[in-house]
Amino acid sequence: MARIFPLFLALLLVGGAARAAADQTGTEISLSLGAGLAYELAGFNFAVRRGHFEGFLGAGLLTLIPGLSAGARWFLQPDGGGFFVGLNLGAHAWTGGLFDADGSTGGSAFWATVTPGYRWAWEKFFLQAAIGGGPAYNVTSWSTPPSPRRRLFLYPDAMLAAGIRF
Repeated sequence: MARIFPLFLALLLVGGAARAAADQTGTEISLSLGAGLAYELAGFNFAVRRGHFEGFLGAGLLTLIPGLSAGARWFLQPDGGGFFVGLNLGAHAWTGGLFDADGSTGGSAFWATVTPGYRWAWEKFFLQAAIGGGPAYNVTSWSTPPSPRRRLFLYPDAMLAAGIRF
């Protein structure tokens, strides 16, 4: 009997640790409200995380222009808290002089930014902040030459958000 108790206790501890590890790497869905390119300037972020990796789609002010914002985050901790590195991608296209007062006929914009940051997580609620940047590419067209005009430039990106995990 004296030998069975330590064996039983060891099995409970190993089983509990395995279950905790499985819970940390299980699939988790989150919805957050924030600002930054991952949030289409200001809007929502729908994310799915499994272990260290999270994929997301953003919808916000820039979503009014046809296009998409998506990306991924890699967390140092498998529970989706603490330090992370985000990759934010976006593509939008428009017709008419939406951004240019000088008679453009349309254009498109693309970006890819890397944003290291930190997520403070409590049970179901989290706050996160990140700052970084990356390349952006813009094409603007006119009905008269020279058209189109192409620009490649570096663009800063900062993110601040609050969310709920399900």
